[in-house]
Amino acid sequence: MIAWSPSSKELLIGSNQGEVFMYDENGDLLHQLRLQGLQRVVEPEQYLTPNIPLAGIDWFEDAQMYSDESPVGLSIAYQQGRLILMKNDKDEDPIAVDTSMILNKVKWNPTGTMLAVAGCSLEYE
Repeated sequence: MIAWSPSSKELLIGSNQGEVFMYDENGDLLHQLRLQGLQRVVEPEQYLTPNIPLAGIDWFEDAQMYSDESPVGLSIAYQQGRLILMKNDKDEDPIAVDTSMILNKVKWNPTGTMLAVAGCSLEYE
């Protein structure tokens, strides 16, 4: 999974273990995201390496990355149904949503006012 930042100067890359890393435009590792929105899914020491497959990463292209008034613009979705909505890559108080779905894709609309989440109901596993 990959997603460019709104500034197009950073790239988020997700691993098979659910880790998310931020690289700069030269390919240098900047940091690993500590995904606070995984409470009640994994233990705090697993926020860096949750061992949960990612379903998608999407960053609204016009999001304000580091403004205090920024609305959420970064979405990180896990296949087991957890959706994390963040203002930026360092958001320590993200919105966490349990979708009760098996997720496989997320995508912001062009204006950043809606997020489409694709998957199937847990009843149809």
